[in-house]
Amino acid sequence: MTDHARESDADTAVAEPQPRESPRADTDAKPDRPPRYAVILHNDDDIDFSFVIATLVKVLKVSATAAMRFALVAHKTGRCAVWTGLKEHAELKAQQIKGAGIDPTATCEHPRPIKATIEPVPGT
Repeated sequence: MTDHARESDADTAVAEPQPRESPRADTDAKPDRPPRYAVILHNDDDIDFSFVIATLVKVLKVSATAAMRFALVAHKTGRCAVWTGLKEHAELKAQQIKGAGIDPTATCEHPRPIKATIEPVPGT
């Protein structure tokens, strides 16, 4: 290397790494989780169990056994939480359950679709 090259290297400025600022206390906190919503299946004595079970299996992708449990809880208590998640997804699931239509075996005077609603899950 020539003397000229050595002088050039000595004149070259090297950027020193800048110290990082310590994170602020408010950024250390975990982000808030969005609230969760439950899809509620409501009892309706005019809708056949098999129709409810088939609808839950199709919409929620649960087993027939799980769907039967949900239907029994709704039948005995009047309602049952069948799914929980983000509000938009809960709205979609409830709409899909209602959108399954009217039980083709319904014998009542004014058949109606399965009643499904959403509500916030407490504590979320």
